[in-house]
Amino acid sequence: MKINVYTRRKFITTGAIGLLLPYKEVFASQNLLVRSYLDYQDHPKGDKQCSNCYNWIPAIGVNTLGGCRLYPKDTELAPTGYCIAYSPKRT
Repeated sequence: MKINVYTRRKFITTGAIGLLLPYKEVFASQNLLVRSYLDYQDHPKGDKQCSNCYNWIPAIGVNTLGGCRLYPKDTELAPTGYCIAYSPKRT
């Protein structure tokens, strides 16, 4: 009895995806818990925005997503975002 190769590949692929799906938070680069505590939003509040904040960690490139010292393992913060922990850069 010969098994169709396409069916076998599809079975293995869907099985692997099904096994990894419950662990999707492990591979995510957003810290949703800290985002909810600090009331993060993707748009600025007046002139207060992430790119002007002391805690901002810029990404490589202009206007790309970056990080923050207060958001561990979160690399998908918008430079135009805002949270209640905003602190202006020291000059």
